[in-house]
Amino acid sequence: MKAKDVIKYMKEYNPEDEMLVMWWDADSLYNDDDPVTNEEWNKIINRTDGYGFDGINQDVYEILEETLFYIRKEK
Repeated sequence: MKAKDVIKYMKEYNPEDEMLVMWWDADSLYNDDDPVTNEEWNKIINRTDGYGFDGINQDVYEILEETLFYIRKEK
C-alpha cells in the first residue's frame, strides 16, 4: 500500500480517535551493515502484496480481546 492510500483511508477517522496502528517500511529492516535499497523494498512489497496476514491479525485481535476482558474484570 502506498502512503497516499493510507492517508486517504485515515481521513475517514476523527483526528482525536485513539487506535492501534502497525506499519512496516524499509527502515523496519534497516541494518547499518546491510541497508535495504528502495529497489529491494519495492520488490519485497510486490512479492508480499496480497499475502494473507490473517495469523498476525488474529494474534493482535486476541491480545485486544484479552486486554478488554481484564479491563472489564477490574470494574
